[in-house]
Amino acid sequence: MEALITCQHPSSDLYSFHGKIEIKNTIQHGVSGHLTTHNLLLRGSRLKDTDYIVGCAVYTGHDSKLSLNSKIRSTKFSTVEKSINKQILLFITILTFEVIFSCIMKNVFQSTYKLPYLGPEESINVGSVILDFLNFTVLYNYTVPISLYVTIELQKFLSSFFFSWDLDMYDEATDQPAMTNTSDLNEELGQVDYLFADKTGTLTENLMVFRRCSINGKNYMEKDCDGHLYLLPPSGNEAEAIRLTVWEPDVWHFMICLALCHTVQISPPSVRASVIERRIEFRESFRKKEITQVHSSLLMHPSLPEYQVKASSINEQ
Repeated sequence: MEALITCQHPSSDLYSFHGKIEIKNTIQHGVSGHLTTHNLLLRGSRLKDTDYIVGCAVYTGHDSKLSLNSKIRSTKFSTVEKSINKQILLFITILTFEVIFSCIMKNVFQSTYKLPYLGPEESINVGSVILDFLNFTVLYNYTVPISLYVTIELQKFLSSFFFSWDLDMYDEATDQPAMTNTSDLNEELGQVDYLFADKTGTLTENLMVFRRCSINGKNYMEKDCDGHLYLLPPSGNEAEAIRLTVWEPDVWHFMICLALCHTVQISPPSVRASVIERRIEFRESFRKKEITQVHSSLLMHPSLPEYQVKASSINEQ
């Protein structure tokens, strides 16, 4: 198959793409079509729900959309490092003034006090001034605390172990202590006032748990994820909630909609996996996918007699 693709110039806009494709050597000669973002796959896209695709690279190298959106990372320093850098500059400035002052006073002393045992007087030239500058720099180099960097790095390395030893940061569910991937930001944690996250799942857990629902003006809930549906009274008092043993048709239809009307996809479990991972696709920036667990204990209640029939029908659909 031979085709000609005409598209717009490289752009950093991820949600804008316009092009045209003309397919040749076909029964219907000169078939053409319009290309949009629905026909564009960005770098890193995963093949899903199909065995193969037919594609052509329209943007490569630095002209790709992700490359145009990537920015040069600036060097980041912690608060302590910024403070140390300023102090080091101050010490270097002091050292420079000390060296210049010593060079001036040395030449003034030699020209003022001429002692016979010092030999003949040396002429002052550029070479002698540079040599004096280097000599005094070596003499006064301890003014700049170079070893301070080594001491601080050692202190950061040792303090990183305290994160792993902290019982307040230990997760009993996964039997995992806190892990320190870098020791450069230890001192920053005590100065954090605000946390910003771009979406759910970055700093929080993507765990969808059924809480309440309203069906035909009646409120239903689940208590402590026990897998049973309760009918709330008009007052809304959870203590007076009635446990349901038989579901009405409207409730069944509502739960069936919850079980079917979503984008959850069940992946086959791996050998080591003890639970089935549900992958749900959120249409957000860069179409990132988040992995979450779907609690379906209420959707197919095992205590009801028609559970097997409903469960099999849902699995087939």
